[in-house]
Amino acid sequence: MLENNSKISTSDYSPVFVFVLVYFLIHLIDFHEATNFVVASLFTLVAYMVEIHFAKEEFIFSKESLSKTNFYTGILTFTFFLIVIIGILNWFRIVSTSIRMGSLIVAMVFYIAQIFKAIHVLVEVKLNSKKK
Repeated sequence: MLENNSKISTSDYSPVFVFVLVYFLIHLIDFHEATNFVVASLFTLVAYMVEIHFAKEEFIFSKESLSKTNFYTGILTFTFFLIVIIGILNWFRIVSTSIRMGSLIVAMVFYIAQIFKAIHVLVEVKLNSKKK
């Protein structure tokens, strides 16, 4: 296990860096908190999909590997749409503030946990796949 961890580079975590960077850049403009999270989540999802695209060009994926990466892409996409729905609730102030912000924070914690798991699975798939 230690041998595999030494092959993980910081570039594998680029979607997380993109999330932090975009969140704080949008935060400087002083939009709603929901807008910050929605835009940062969108850019993170795109960065993760680009990582998968580059990995597919560099490695030969098995059906099981494709299934794993597609599963986590689907979960991240579903969670992104959930964050958009919660953002709409925030923008139009449909429910109370505590419910809006509480649900947004819970969704973001779930999204960040899933992006770390998806990155871990992608690194594992890269380590187990042959190069083209």
